[in-house]
Amino acid sequence: MKVLTECTIGIILLTCACKVQDGGGSTVLFQSGECKFNPKFFDNFTIRTVNNTVNLEMVTKRSFDRGFNVHVDFSIKMSKADRYQRVFAHTMDACAVTMALKKNIFKAWFQSMLAHGNFIYHCPVPPDHYYLRNWKVDPKLVPQYLNAGSYRVTGHFFYGKLKSKYEDPERRVEFVSSNATYNPKYFRSFSMCVSNRTLNMTMELLQPIQRGFKAHIDYQLRMPNAKTFQTIFSHHVDVCATVNSVKGGLFKSWFKSMTEKGNFMLNCPVQVGTYYLRDWEMGSSLTHQFLHPGEYRGKVYFFYGKYKTKTENRVLALTIDSVLYN
Repeated sequence: MKVLTECTIGIILLTCACKVQDGGGSTVLFQSGECKFNPKFFDNFTIRTVNNTVNLEMVTKRSFDRGFNVHVDFSIKMSKADRYQRVFAHTMDACAVTMALKKNIFKAWFQSMLAHGNFIYHCPVPPDHYYLRNWKVDPKLVPQYLNAGSYRVTGHFFYGKLKSKYEDPERRVEFVSSNATYNPKYFRSFSMCVSNRTLNMTMELLQPIQRGFKAHIDYQLRMPNAKTFQTIFSHHVDVCATVNSVKGGLFKSWFKSMTEKGNFMLNCPVQVGTYYLRDWEMGSSLTHQFLHPGEYRGKVYFFYGKYKTKTENRVLALTIDSVLYN
């Protein structure tokens, strides 16, 4: 990886290709694996995929302690594409994650590996022979927002500071276009437009918005030179529960930011009336840090009931095109 700087010590570079299948529960099929390692830290390091499982062998020369970092890159191969396109990335302190009380997807993966190898649960990790045998990802540990498809996961382990060409504190989103369709049972009118690369909307609500009002959000990416957008991941949100929650999150951050540019209510039920949003921008603090620059499309479906079933009652559909810059 051409992301190393003078203050970075590269230790391992792991690459694993896999397929995610969706059939009543996501299944990950590992297809291939390869690695490069720093001989200052390892006598040997091998990775193999056997019967859709991952197997590792490593003989370490030195202890690993806090400050041992990993940069994880997730890439997807779009349909009919010849190469993988980076979707998102994340950098973390590997020791801090394994020792933390708080559980997240990366710690859950590591915990599942413990049953298939002799990894140590805490740092420092002393020099020794370590292995992983026949590990596969439990369907419960596959992020629900990932669509079925071919993925490549690259893990770059290092000490020091990872310097990437993508790093820039001035991340920003510029809105390009928007479109909306609405259910006349719920709205007398609904309009949305992009002006000076900001988002504006006006709506006249006919019925109160109650608990159970949900949103299905599709994130789509357009590959370079491609004509169409393709979904990279999606997410369900209980709108009322999110805005009423004490706990923060990206979706709540978006909504709180919108209240500064409009007259939206901060809790449910939302009463009948006219609501507006004026000159709303999505600053660097409101973007997913793992998303890389490019052309994106957000498709948001608001509804009651259960998504894509007979009980679904579609209320509003929004499509917003934007460009993410660094």
